Order: sequence, then C-alpha cells, then structure tokens
Amino acid sequence: MQKYIMNLHFDKTVILVADGEDTARNMHQKQNSQFLQFKFFTQKVYED
Repeated sequence: MQKYIMNLHFDKTVILVADGEDTARNMHQKQNSQFLQFKFFTQKVYED
C-alpha cells in the first residue's frame, strides 16, 4: 500500500512509520525509498 501511495503522489513527501519489528532504516531499505532523517519517540500510557 505504501508503494501505491508513493506512486500516486510522487510529487509529495510521504512519511513512513516503522513498527517494532524493523528499524526505520531497514524499513526504508525494504521499501526502496530514500532515508532522509530519523525521529524516535515513546508514549507512556497511564491506566487508572
């Protein structure tokens, strides 16, 4: 699906999000896309 969106909107910037199984760099290599930058964040969820 990501490749379809990238082909459909070739003139736009597409942001891909990696899951916990791959690093961002590995995901971009698998997608054959250009790795420009990396941003990492975490989110803590508090349950009552």
